Amino acid sequence: MAADILLLIDVSDSTVRYDREIKVPLYAQHDISEVWIVDLPAAEVHFYRSPAKGKYAVVSSTPEPGVTSIAALPGAAVDLSQLRS
Repeated sequence: MAADILLLIDVSDSTVRYDREIKVPLYAQHDISEVWIVDLPAAEVHFYRSPAKGKYAVVSSTPEPGVTSIAALPGAAVDLSQLRS
């Protein structure tokens, strides 16, 4: 069930556009609380949080990811800084 998914991480090499335009809206429609897309070609991480009415209310990205908190797990974080290597 989507309610059981606290964080979905999608690593994209050749499907970034499809992932962002097709998959992310589907995740929002199913209330998956947080999605990260690791965009390998652009060397960025895209963050989608707080689904509401079939869209994510909070959308951001960074080319320099670091320690990133997981919204559904207070106090938990993932160090993404090694993705730049």
